[in-house]
Amino acid sequence: MSLTPALRFLPFAAVLIFAGECLAAPGGTSEPPRETNPTAIAAQMMIEAGRLGVMLDQADAAIMMHNGGQSPEEPVGTPAQQQIYAVHELRAAVLRFNVMQFDACRSGVVSGELCATPYVPDWLKEPQDTVPAPAVVLARVHDTLVHIMPFWKAMCAKAIAQTHDETFCSME
Repeated sequence: MSLTPALRFLPFAAVLIFAGECLAAPGGTSEPPRETNPTAIAAQMMIEAGRLGVMLDQADAAIMMHNGGQSPEEPVGTPAQQQIYAVHELRAAVLRFNVMQFDACRSGVVSGELCATPYVPDWLKEPQDTVPAPAVVLARVHDTLVHIMPFWKAMCAKAIAQTHDETFCSME
């Protein structure tokens, strides 16, 4: 179930009401807490961290509004366009994997080695439209597969055990 940005903010709004004036940042800016009360500091941390999620939800809504409520489609008519598409899909898969891994580890769905570290290859820092040679892209896809495969297998095993559907993670 997906919550609207306003509903996601409710728990943080409740904390804000509870914390009151002691959480107001000096000068109206977001500064490190000067408060020494651990409860007030914890409440301020929750509010500030929660704002990040709200900001991203609002940015996502703005992107969807800009794109007419749909995900943008990239042209794939030429080999060059197909290669750019592959690079973008690879980048998106790595970023999506890291969010999914974090969520699964945070909620206890998986643990141990599957939660050791996020996968952040150096090439992820390249400008998004950097298009390396096809052999480099294939090597990156393989490396990404090596990192995602154990997580995918563990998640599929859990889903199959819960649903008793042996085809749950079928690809073809």
